[in-house]
Amino acid sequence: MSRGIIASAGYFYIIHAGTLTELFLSRLVISLGGALSLPALTAIAAEEGKSLGAGSTMGVYSTAMSIGQFMGPLFSGVLLDVYRMQAVFNFSAVTGLLSVVAFYILSR
Repeated sequence: MSRGIIASAGYFYIIHAGTLTELFLSRLVISLGGALSLPALTAIAAEEGKSLGAGSTMGVYSTAMSIGQFMGPLFSGVLLDVYRMQAVFNFSAVTGLLSVVAFYILSR
């Protein structure tokens, strides 16, 4: 759960980065959060696959990841066109935090 918060913090910080070093560090924080959460998500999917069927579970997992990789940049482009760059990163950070809260509530 804290992994999602780490990535969201990086998205909030990236809009305030004033130097190349700060931009690099904020991107490093975002990448660290993602790198820490993907193995945990895969492990959860594998555990659920024991009772629901491994093929079905991993198929749904892969489909969800693919939809996110497709829709994320598309929606971010719309936000960029309609608003400004700051809206893209704020939306990403808020979406990440809301996802952590939803995961926490649903996994209890």
